[in-house]
Amino acid sequence: MSFDQKFVFNVDQTKKVVSWKVNADLTIEDSKKARDLIVGAISKFQNGEVNLLIDNRNMIQNGKPIVFKPEVNEIWEQTQKDIFPKVSKCAVLCCSVIMKMQMDRIARSSGISEVQKSFWNDDPSVMKKEAYDFLGISSNALVDAV
Repeated sequence: MSFDQKFVFNVDQTKKVVSWKVNADLTIEDSKKARDLIVGAISKFQNGEVNLLIDNRNMIQNGKPIVFKPEVNEIWEQTQKDIFPKVSKCAVLCCSVIMKMQMDRIARSSGISEVQKSFWNDDPSVMKKEAYDFLGISSNALVDAV
């Protein structure tokens, strides 16, 4: 699977939301490419101006949830530290309770936990609504796309 299939990215300038979907396990190289896209997009916003919406619900392989490798976690943790000043709120849609715990741990380590909330629910529509409510939005082109 190509990087563009694994990592899908969108910037909504009007709503000031940067969103991305992770559709498969990311390699270290993939994570670095994703980091560069994210940092580049977020750098165009003022401090505290942008909301993030991260959709990890498709991180499932052979019917089982997958989580990021430790080396990939390190890249995400550093990325969060780098972008934290620009972020108003960050919502993460998770594919499992285990991923929610991993995302919460990374957020605590990076310091972004002050503005980040991870979501998990057996009902994807409930989880998405909770995340949208948290961000103060009613829709997102990337996350709403089938």
